[in-house]
Amino acid sequence: MLFRASKLEKFILVLTVFFLLTVFTAFSQDIVEPLEFDEITNFGSHLSEQNSEYEQILINSDQSRIAVRVGSTIEIWELPTFEKISEIVDPLSTFAWSPDGTRLATSAFDTLLSIWDSSDGSLIEEHEGIEAKSNGVRSIEWYKVNQITTGSFEYLLWNTASNDLPEIIDCHPWGSRLSWSHNQHYVATMGDESSIIWICDNDFRVIAKIEGYTSLAWSPDDTEIATVGIQNTLRIWNVESGEAISTSVGGDNNIVDIEWNVDGDKIVTVHTNDELRVWQRMMPDSFWLVGTMIVPGLNDAIWYGNRLITSANKTMQLWELK
Repeated sequence: MLFRASKLEKFILVLTVFFLLTVFTAFSQDIVEPLEFDEITNFGSHLSEQNSEYEQILINSDQSRIAVRVGSTIEIWELPTFEKISEIVDPLSTFAWSPDGTRLATSAFDTLLSIWDSSDGSLIEEHEGIEAKSNGVRSIEWYKVNQITTGSFEYLLWNTASNDLPEIIDCHPWGSRLSWSHNQHYVATMGDESSIIWICDNDFRVIAKIEGYTSLAWSPDDTEIATVGIQNTLRIWNVESGEAISTSVGGDNNIVDIEWNVDGDKIVTVHTNDELRVWQRMMPDSFWLVGTMIVPGLNDAIWYGNRLITSANKTMQLWELK
């Protein structure tokens, strides 16, 4: 028997659908009410004598200090006082915090690795490397207490407890950047000109490959990876299954940096047009854009708790998200 709705029933159905859509829209708008960014302090421009811009920022493990590249110098700042306590002059070097948050490792070429005391900027030790096969080290990360990995044309594993030359890591045949998971069970490696991310275990065996993405950030519990791609997409992956669980469009401008906050519920992305975006997890498999801000000359952004520190031109700023 064919059911035919009366005009009244059709009218009631339309009203019901309209009402439900209105309620859902209002509810959604309430959830994604845009964040506001309040500047708490500006702690760069009035103290630095450098003529160069503030660039990359790294925060140590207990969030008590930050290291920031400015020209040929790495400046060390104490938190939460925002006082500069030391600086390291090491031109062109990439740098990384030690697991205990007290030392910095730097390397510009495969021929030398340097370890510095962040309290006073003094050189603690140097380690001889191998003949350089590239234009310089592109990434450096501490691996365990006495081991450091660097990426250039090849990936090297340095043992700081000995004077032995570094070992060449055989993860895949090319690449220059690497990123360890927090528990150091996995390492992701990437090339500068490719759009492939390789995931390896801690024996440097390839276990997964992600194509179309150029940078990543590990979630605090290492169960997920956030990647940004050549089409300005932000995608969240499950590490165990290797499946994508969320995809968001990052806007018209390239995403150059990405970082997860310590609670794992927010992600910040830095874009080429001086734009900063904040994404929030609304459901287990969904991140929504909740805040956008333009910071003239923006170079980098990191989480400090649930606040943000940005570097831009000759200044650094602390932002409260409301």
